[in-house]
Parts: sequence; structure tokens; C-alpha cells
Amino acid sequence: MLKIFAAFFTVICIFGSAITMAQTCNTPTNLGANVTSATSATLSWTTGGASHWQIRYTDIFHSVWGAPINNVSSNPYTLTGLTPNTYYHYQVRDSCGPGNFSNWSNPINFNTPCPVVTAPILFDFEGPEWPLPG
Repeated sequence: MLKIFAAFFTVICIFGSAITMAQTCNTPTNLGANVTSATSATLSWTTGGASHWQIRYTDIFHSVWGAPINNVSSNPYTLTGLTPNTYYHYQVRDSCGPGNFSNWSNPINFNTPCPVVTAPILFDFEGPEWPLPG
């Protein structure tokens, strides 16, 4: 006897045994990064169909990714706490349910600018006259 049920997961029962096939979770595409300050950037992407994601990022000089930011529910997402004047790359993947993720997207690079520094500058032009050469 063959029974087929369709829901969040596809379940097929064959002779009393159940085989569960995980839902397909598509990889996000079209990643973008809008640097909003020396310490933050707004990340965006086209979802593969999910409404929750994982994001991971690192500076481009490290070969190891940082721990992913889990259960991201906003797209675009503002990443804060970045280091000024640093090159980063990030990846995102769809989260389609407990333990069901897409592949990581291709990485995209962005860089944070140098911080704006206001230095006190004081020019004093008062005082004795400057003699002209003559």
C-alpha cells in the first residue's frame, strides 16, 4: 500500500515504513551592502523563499567565518559593531525550518570608511603685524 501526503515536509509511507524528505530550501541571490557609517552596513538579498535567514560575516583577511547570526527576520538587515576602515564580506542562507537550511550564498564584499575625526584647529592671526619683505 502506497500513501503520499504533502505538507511542510513530504512523507511517503511504503509498507508501513516512513521516509521523510526535507523541503527544498533555495539559496538567496542578489546580495547587496549599503555602508551607512564607519561601524555599520545595511545588508540586503533576494530570498530563496524563506522568511528567516542566517548571516555570517568576517573581514576579508580571515579565512574563518564568524559564528552565524541566527533567526534573522528582517531583509534588509543592519549589521552594527563593525570596525572602521575594514574590508568585509558576508553570506546569507535561507532558514526553512528547524535544521533545514539552504546552501550559503556567494559572498559579497564591502568596506567601512575611516571614521570622521574632528580635530581642534586654532589659527590666531592677532598680534604684531607681519613685515613685508622689502
